[in-house]
Amino acid sequence: MTITVQMISNFLDAWAPPDTAANWDNVGLQLGDPTQPVTRLLIALDINTHVMNRLNEQSYDLIVTHHPLFFKPIRQIATHRQEGRIIQHLLATNTAVWSAHTNLDRANGGINDALIQYFGYDPKEATIIQDYVKVVPNSCGYTLKKLSAIMPVSRPIDSEDVPKMLGFCAGSAKSFIPALFECGIDVLITGELGYHEEQACQLENFRYLILGHAESEQIGLSEIRRRLRAEYSNLDIDIVG
Repeated sequence: MTITVQMISNFLDAWAPPDTAANWDNVGLQLGDPTQPVTRLLIALDINTHVMNRLNEQSYDLIVTHHPLFFKPIRQIATHRQEGRIIQHLLATNTAVWSAHTNLDRANGGINDALIQYFGYDPKEATIIQDYVKVVPNSCGYTLKKLSAIMPVSRPIDSEDVPKMLGFCAGSAKSFIPALFECGIDVLITGELGYHEEQACQLENFRYLILGHAESEQIGLSEIRRRLRAEYSNLDIDIVG
């Protein structure tokens, strides 16, 4: 059976439906031909220098990314700039790009669930609030100090307090502040907050742990590969950081 970009798109859309993405997001096929056959596939957070270095070493038919290649309409493709060179290279090598972003954050088994599981909790116990933040009870009984030690954080909390409810938001949670102040979360675990959002949290004594945007999302890429390998066992699939 010939596997195409469209077949992979359909499979991933069934897992993370595109209509669950935020209205500002741009998910799905970013570049390329849906009918193109796929034998080699690369999974990445972004189309960045790590991806370009990999593409200089070997070719791929499709790159599946978390962050879309295009968030806004592009006005020019200037090939003396890195973004233009990347697009030029992708077109010249017939490398398609497909993205699942906020829809994959929200999906069962998606990016947020991978982060929840990494911290030792069961994503099946999670409830969704503010569209993309997931909340779980602290069934492990971890202290704030223990939670601060599971992954490197920018502001560890040296406290033996045991929070009751944990909020998880891989990537950025800054657009959900201050709405989260009234949601019964005892500590928010996220990839990033803006300066002003951090100041607001501190004024409200709202506790948070910041992991780094990419660091909080990279965990979920292996689940994309696992699902694709289970469905298409003959695909050659790599992950790049």
